[in-house]
Amino acid sequence: MLAQMLVQRGNPARALASFDAAVDRLDPDLDASSFTALLLNRARCLALLGRFSAAQQGYAQALQVARRHRLDALVFNVRQNLAEIELLRGDFEKAHASYLTVAHEERQQAEPAIHWVPRQEPSPLYINCLGCFLAGCLIGRGRLVGRG
Repeated sequence: MLAQMLVQRGNPARALASFDAAVDRLDPDLDASSFTALLLNRARCLALLGRFSAAQQGYAQALQVARRHRLDALVFNVRQNLAEIELLRGDFEKAHASYLTVAHEERQQAEPAIHWVPRQEPSPLYINCLGCFLAGCLIGRGRLVGRG
């Protein structure tokens, strides 16, 4: 809880230390959902600190646990955060492609389970991914403008 507050207040470095301490206190199998969320948030801190390779490794670990325990919502969150790394790097085209891939794959997996009728308008999942992408672009462009 403290770590999450530190991230929200713009201090990912201090939050990272709290997340690191918490990792040792949870069991990946007994506390799968909490452990996966912890890994996800820890990787987010690393990404915010510009440590993209370490963040990708953290997301990969979170994705592995989430898939093993069939935590589909967390799988989606991890994949969205992986796409966000491209935004943080400033590669807007790659980020857009990643968000579209996440939305497309998630919709394909959901369709057989809930018997969606194919339609022409965008799905809520696509709109969510597109919203994340656009927000990231605006934030990223603001940062780029502020530097120059």
